[in-house]
Amino acid sequence: MKKGQKKAVHFAHYKSTCNLFTEGETVAHLKGKKLLAKWEEELGYSVQPEAYLSDLKQRPDVLVKRQGRNDLALEYQCAPITPKRLVERSNGYRSIGLNFFGFWGRNIS
Repeated sequence: MKKGQKKAVHFAHYKSTCNLFTEGETVAHLKGKKLLAKWEEELGYSVQPEAYLSDLKQRPDVLVKRQGRNDLALEYQCAPITPKRLVERSNGYRSIGLNFFGFWGRNIS
């Protein structure tokens, strides 16, 4: 437990292996990401959920490693997002040589 003077008393992880990137995600989003990863694994590809792409400072929901072909960034978007931000993300993936495919819900602004 942390009892700082600037933040409210809270619990913090100490050298934990839990996934810190699922905080605030809906059940639908988590299930969607898991399903995408499962499908790609069943096709024989290696997957990395929430792989950090330092060049872009962002994480695709699932990064698919495809030997002999460009890797693939998959996004399962459930939260509101503007068309402008969607284009920025997809262009970012393509700028570093990733193919990109997104699954979008009803919440695109």
